[in-house]
Parts: sequence; C-alpha cells; structure tokens
Amino acid sequence: MNDEMSFGEIQVTQPALALRPDQDAHFAVVAVGEPSAQQLRIYVDLATLRAIEQHVSEDTSIELGGVLLGGQYIDDQGQPFVVVREALDGQHYEATKGSFKFTHNTWQDLLQRVATYPETTRMVGWYHSHPGWGIFLSDMDMFICRGFFNNPLDVALVVDPCQDHRGWFHWQAATGQERRYRNSGFYLFDSRHRLPHLQRAADLLNAAESDMSSTHSFSSVRSRTGRALSSVESQDHGSPAQVFISQPDQTWPMICLMAMLSLQTILVALIGWSVWTAPRESSNPTVNRESVYREVLASLIESGDPGSTPPLTKQRLETLLNRQQEVQDLKSQTQLFQVAAEASQQQVRQTTKQLEASTVELQKAHAINRDLDARVKALEIAQKTTNGDSSETAKAWWSSPWMNTLIGATGLILGGAIGGWWISRRHNDISLSEKDG
Repeated sequence: MNDEMSFGEIQVTQPALALRPDQDAHFAVVAVGEPSAQQLRIYVDLATLRAIEQHVSEDTSIELGGVLLGGQYIDDQGQPFVVVREALDGQHYEATKGSFKFTHNTWQDLLQRVATYPETTRMVGWYHSHPGWGIFLSDMDMFICRGFFNNPLDVALVVDPCQDHRGWFHWQAATGQERRYRNSGFYLFDSRHRLPHLQRAADLLNAAESDMSSTHSFSSVRSRTGRALSSVESQDHGSPAQVFISQPDQTWPMICLMAMLSLQTILVALIGWSVWTAPRESSNPTVNRESVYREVLASLIESGDPGSTPPLTKQRLETLLNRQQEVQDLKSQTQLFQVAAEASQQQVRQTTKQLEASTVELQKAHAINRDLDARVKALEIAQKTTNGDSSETAKAWWSSPWMNTLIGATGLILGGAIGGWWISRRHNDISLSEKDG
C-alpha cells in the first residue's frame, strides 16, 4: 500500500441522541474488562463478536480483517458511545503474516455490501487480526484509520487468535497531534432473555484476559486448544444426551428375530418366484403379479404363529396388504381414466373428421353458387344487349329524315288525288243536273 492511494470522501455525521443498550429494557449488558467512565463506551453484540473471532481464526498464517457496522450516538448526559451490531469480512484484500491491506476492490465491495443495510446502520470502524503478535495499532494500522475511518468516534478492534486476546482502540486529533487510546474494557449486549448465556461469555473473556496477563510463556498460551467464545458456544448447546439401550439376556427374543428375518426372506423369495412364474398369456401380467403378492401377504398373515411371530411383524404385513389393495384400486381407477380419455380422444378425432368433411362440402357448394351467379350475370348482360339493339334499330328507322319526307310527300300526293277526284266528281254531278233541268 502506498500513501498516495485515494479512498474517497468519508462522510462525517453528527452523533444522534439515543438510549444506551444498558438503558434499554430489551437488552442485557455485561462488562468485559474494566470499562472507564472517562473512556469511549463501546457496546458490542455478542453474536457479532463471535463471528469476528471465528473469521480471524480461520487462517492464522496471515492477518484477516473487515469493517464494523452500527451507530455512533450520544446519551442523555451528552456522553458519546458506539454500538457495534454487525461485521463484514473483507474480500479481495492483500495480507501477509504481519500486515493487512485494504485495496480498491476491497473498498468497493464493502461499500456495495453496506448499501444493502438500512441508512441507520453505517460503518463505525474496522477490525483485523494479529496472529501471535499481540494487541497494538502499528503505523500501517493508523494509516488505515486515517484513510478509511477518520470520524471522531470511529473505533478499531485488534484480535490475536493465537493468544486468545483482544483490544479496542479509538483515536482523536488534539492540539494538532494525533493521539490513540486503548480502552480498558467494553460492553457485551444481547437479548434480555439470554442474560445467563451473556454472563458466561463475559466470564470466559475476562478469564482469558486474566490468563494472558499472568502467563509469561507464549508457547503455553498458544498451546491452549479452546477459545473463549467457542467454548461458551459449546456450553450453550450443552453436552449431547446419551441413550442406553439394554438388551435382555434371553434366548426367545433372538429366536423370534431370526424367525421374522426368515419370514421376510421367504416373502421375498415367493414374490420373486411369482414374478418369474406368472402366466405369459395373461393380457395384464402386472395385475397377476399383484394378485400373487396379495395372496402371499394374506397367507403369511393367516399362517403366522402369534407365539413365534412378533405382533409388530403381523401388523406390518397387514399394513402392506392394505396398501397393496389401495395401490391396486388406484391402478384400476387409472386404467378406467385412461380408457375414458382414449374414448374421448377417439370421439374428438371423429368429430374433427366430420367437421373437415363438412367444410369440404361447404366449399364445393360455395363454388357451385359462385358459378351459377356468374352464369346468371352473363345471361342478364346478353339479354340487355339484345333488347337494346332492337329498340335502337326501330328508333333509327322511324326517326330517319328521309322516311319522314317520303311519308309527307306520299300523304300530300294522296290528299291532292283524293281532293281532285272529289272536285271532278262534284263538277260532273252539277253538269248532269243542269243538263237534265
């Protein structure tokens, strides 16, 4: 890690007024170590602390770490305190036996995971392990504190999984010079219904701190196989119950057991024999095999000796027989349903064929109707054409001007001839009458 790496802007928020967990009736709170009223109060959820120590214990050949989530508050007396409710283990990190480094990918992954929590849950610090190195903040650790967690109430947890030791730190800049503080203790909290469990955890943590302060040999401390929180977890589950099954020293129960096994062997043999020797000409060999199976079960039930066969075996045989009958009934119903379904499908196919035939006939009828309509229209057009030509011809003959002139001249000649004849006759008559007179 170099000093020129940019970690983005850290939003500094003012602590809100809230109840401390030891003032909230929903929680039980116990002290670990000797917390001082002059130091920053740190409240840690028991399950979260257990998850942190389990994470850093997974691999003691390198340093492991992550971030702490929770809230930063002030109480009714104006004193600040920090609540750690959750922890996220770091991914894509760079770590060695003596260093833990956040990378850009680590920071991006943590920000994405923190965004899935409510807005009231924010990063309040970080944690990392010192496997076998003790509890302290190195210059590299303080560089991470300044780069990632520079809020006034941010905290850091250092865990030595090899020595089963842990410590909380906070820091502040006073008079232009940075100062770091290690708390002399912290508080564990959990549901008020788990106060005995919480008290046992605190006692074991305090015992681990006492053993560490009184032990001068590192090898003797490291050789301890237990861890404080892992041991309290195992104590919480309790030792597994032991169940002893006594077997009376009697001969008859063994004989009955052997008889039952023999009957089961005979049953299996009979079932196999019935399957292989079933009549081949049967139209439904499955039904025959099931019938033989039921007959074998019934014969075993009837021939069973109550004195030698345990009642439980007889009851099981009867249960098998009843289930076999139920299976046979279900298969019969299934066959009926299959027959009905096939009949329905056949009827549907026949109806479909009839509809297809009707459709073909209807199409033929439509074709005939279209042909007849075409012929009728052709006849109507021909008739109209013939009538139109005759009337026009007659009209042209009568309305010709030469015909009109001829008719007029003929009428004039006939009229003149008739008039002349009549005048001459009248003149003759007058002449004759004069002569006679």
